[in-house]
Amino acid sequence: IAVGRNQTALKFLLTSDTLSFKFDQLYAILSEESIPVLIRARLTSLTMRIHVDRDPQASLPQVLYSRTWTNLEQGNIANTERVIETVSAQTLPTAGKHDLEKLSEFFLEQLADLAGAKARPLPGAKEGTPSLNFEPTYGQLELLSAQIAIVDLLVDYGFYSSNRDSVDIDFTKIRTLFARVFAVVDTAGTPEGAFSSTRREAVMLIQLRSAA
Repeated sequence: IAVGRNQTALKFLLTSDTLSFKFDQLYAILSEESIPVLIRARLTSLTMRIHVDRDPQASLPQVLYSRTWTNLEQGNIANTERVIETVSAQTLPTAGKHDLEKLSEFFLEQLADLAGAKARPLPGAKEGTPSLNFEPTYGQLELLSAQIAIVDLLVDYGFYSSNRDSVDIDFTKIRTLFARVFAVVDTAGTPEGAFSSTRREAVMLIQLRSAA
């Protein structure tokens, strides 16, 4: 009901005394690995709808450095600041910048685990390395899909790059993120005949890799 930044639905979800949808509450659940992956997947999607994909967050287009920018007069800058303050004051309580930065770091680390999906362990090893090539479960695929969706928005909102408006922009986290995403689409070492059926996990894996 909160899809499309529905302000009425968001107000109900965030101000209701009977619901536990505060940012800190959801974050605590997402970071608890003992909770089943399917539940964390659904709550990841919920976090995206009511704390990330909503006002005042907006897409930050990359600056075109070859463009010549016209200097703004001081009066125009002051007027713009007043408008921003007015709009911000009217928005619902939301996660702060620090909260979203913490969320960005969290999912950057979580993507490396591929929702707990593992390859078969090598001889002498207790467990295999993260891999989607050995029949991941429905819940693991659902969680990873939700994580990629929320990270996509956080990238668009500028939370994975520093000094975004400078020629010295830092893409360190973006490069790390690319490495995580490449692990999702990596099919090296896939056993022969894996996912040869049309069961839902096989279809979900194809959809997940297409989204990645």
